[in-house]
Amino acid sequence: MKKKKTIALVGIIVVLMTVAALVLVPRIRLYNAVKDIDLGPVGEMFTQYDVIDDNLVRIEEEYCYISIPVDYEYEEKDVIKTYKYSEDEAVSFSNDTNEEALVFLQDSFGESLELFDIEMQMKDLKKGFEDLGYGIPDNEYNTVKNMYLLNEDDYSFWNYNKGLAYALTARMKSETMWMSKQYIYEREDMYATVLARLWEDGKCYYYATVYNPDDLNESFVIIIRTYDEQKAMAILNSVELK
Repeated sequence: MKKKKTIALVGIIVVLMTVAALVLVPRIRLYNAVKDIDLGPVGEMFTQYDVIDDNLVRIEEEYCYISIPVDYEYEEKDVIKTYKYSEDEAVSFSNDTNEEALVFLQDSFGESLELFDIEMQMKDLKKGFEDLGYGIPDNEYNTVKNMYLLNEDDYSFWNYNKGLAYALTARMKSETMWMSKQYIYEREDMYATVLARLWEDGKCYYYATVYNPDDLNESFVIIIRTYDEQKAMAILNSVELK
């Protein structure tokens, strides 16, 4: 009888060790890889779509119509166009759309990619991003949206696929530019990701990457500098894509 109990106990121990090897070890390894990553400020959904400024004037640019302060004067450089009142009060546009899109899940990666010496299967990453809930990053807009909105509470030790998606997003977010605030801007006719820097003296800087909902891999940049964040919001809200 004792021999049978010993065999059963050994069997249980073997099963537990196998479970630990298959379940716990990869999760602990992933946790150790991401636990010290600095995510920076957590982004938020833009909500001030009703902010307008009746003193702005409508102009036409290459990719959009936009309203700007009447006393801004036009100047053009090699890579940027600017309507400017002073160094701290201006609206600028990139002359070209982006050439290469930042996309986490793209066919060119094949069936897997390696990060933190961990092989991540694309099918597992897709399931993980579904659980994160910020959109599948198979285009640039959704990729950046995942980075902006990611927060430490999104990490899951037990949901391994979600942990993988968190790890990829956290790593990329830690290596990209961030500012005081990050906004996700979504209207039916226009999407944008916005990096905002706010100073104590009221100075405001908006770096908006603007997307057409019909092509979320193509974008152009609008940079707004002002001493009034409400004005910056009004300028952004005035954008109408062609």
